[in-house]
Order: sequence, then structure tokens, then C-alpha cells
Amino acid sequence: MAGVHPLLVPLLWLVGEGEWVGYGEGSYPPREGRPEGVPTFRYVERVTFAPVPGKPVVSYASVTRAAPEDEGSPMRGKPMHAESGFLRALPSGAFELVVAQSTGVAEVARSPVAGAAPSSLELVSTELANAAVVTQTARAFHKVATPAGGGQTALLSTLAMAAAGVPLTPHLASKLTPASTPEAKALKQAFFGP
Repeated sequence: MAGVHPLLVPLLWLVGEGEWVGYGEGSYPPREGRPEGVPTFRYVERVTFAPVPGKPVVSYASVTRAAPEDEGSPMRGKPMHAESGFLRALPSGAFELVVAQSTGVAEVARSPVAGAAPSSLELVSTELANAAVVTQTARAFHKVATPAGGGQTALLSTLAMAAAGVPLTPHLASKLTPASTPEAKALKQAFFGP
């Protein structure tokens, strides 16, 4: 990929596609102030990664919309969450994600070990600002081959969080495909427009 900084080469598997779209599911167990927890919900997610030419930095954005099983639901397509920031390659070979969320939370997360596996990136929060309830997060991106084969790949994105006395627990998981695939194009058009 032309113009990509050498420190970002280990992440070409992630940023090379540029845009990913797919379905996700989330939930969270009961906790202080919310004894019922967060029941399971479905969403559509659009994630973009855009390398900044000549810099060891990638701009990052994620937007989600409600995607309940009931296609006639009035919640279908409603905005749920948005976040944006930057993924930085550090001289040590580690990576750092700096994110501002639509909820007002700001987060810095780092890969716990230098470098990234050939198709995996795991980040743990080192700082959270304006987070009244959330005390820690862990994110992961894993590129996998799709069962259908044909050279297609998927991006598995997960988020775990610790909040209100609940230890680090899985919260969100999505399976995204490159936005250039026919199914991702249709999903993007249906939930995010042209």
C-alpha cells in the first residue's frame, strides 16, 4: 500500500481494506445501578481505517445502528454508538489506540506486547477519561478466513469492559467483511445510505 509508514506494515491486514461492515451482538451482566444488566442486542457496525500518508498513524472510526431481529421494529436503523480516533504505531513496535466516544468517554489503549501477530491486534486500556462507570476496556481485532472460502476474509472485533464492580467481561462482538463485498455493500446501503 503506497504511502504507508514502515511502522504500520504489520497492520496492513487491518488497514489495507480501509472499510469493514457487518453485524454484531452485545450484552452486559447485572451491575451496581443496573440490576437487570444489558439484555442481548444486535447492531450493524461500519469501521473505517485510513492511514495518514507518511505518518505512523491511522485514523479510526466506528459507527453502529440498531439491527433487531424483527425487521419491522421501530428501532431498526436507529443510531446507537459512534467513536473515532487514531491508531498509532510506536517506535517500540507496540500500537496505541486513542479514541473519543459519543458517550463522552475518552480512552487510550495499548497493545500489551510489542508488535502484532500477523492478523491480530489486542489492546488494553491504559487510561480512561470522563468514565464514571467504566474502569477498564480490552479490544481485539482478528482477521479470519470466511467458511465460504474463495479468499474472502472477515474481521472479528470484540470489546470487553469492567464497570461498576463487574470485572473485565465480554460486552460486544462483531463480524465484519470488507465494504467492497456485495453483502457488505448491501448492508452499508440499507443502514448507512450511499
